[in-house]
Amino acid sequence: MNLIKSMIFIPIIAMLLSLPILSAISLVLAIILMLVMDRNIQWIKSKIYLIKNKFQKDININYDNKNNY
Repeated sequence: MNLIKSMIFIPIIAMLLSLPILSAISLVLAIILMLVMDRNIQWIKSKIYLIKNKFQKDININYDNKNNY
């Protein structure tokens, strides 16, 4: 996330250096990239959560089967 935050400050510095068109384009690109990265991180977290739950259920089923015998 530090890389993405630094990408938002680069266009602000560019604006101060009077490059308004380039800075506006790069600011828009940085915001789009930040939104995409945030969605991907949420998606990865949800997948990890689902996989963890599946393994936990398998472990519980195996444990119950061992206790039955």
